[in-house]
Amino acid sequence: PPRPTSSFPSRPVVPTPPPTLSTSGAGIELRVHAAMAGLWSVVQWQDGLGGWHDVEGWRGGMDDQNRQVWWVAPKDMGTGPFRWLVLDRDGGEILATSEPFYLPAVPGQLLVIEVFLDADDIWR
Repeated sequence: PPRPTSSFPSRPVVPTPPPTLSTSGAGIELRVHAAMAGLWSVVQWQDGLGGWHDVEGWRGGMDDQNRQVWWVAPKDMGTGPFRWLVLDRDGGEILATSEPFYLPAVPGQLLVIEVFLDADDIWR
């Protein structure tokens, strides 16, 4: 059955994870395996018609280990599907798209999504 298009993108999103996930929420982490600095990532959600939309606030540069972590509020736990986009820079070319996933449903859980980039992805 079709899912409602939801108001998810307009919900406030905490752009950084709290010091501990504890019982107040969960987290998602992207790990990009690539020999490239300056990568950028965006999380998208899928509507009931199959269209993908950026999650406001869940975008940013990767850390020096090509990782990005976002905190998931209890009210959003278990929702989806979502996916990560990996770009060569802010507003740049998409290098990879993760498989769709659902946000963690268990408090304190950290869902790790790994994306592997090879030389063809980086130098195309």
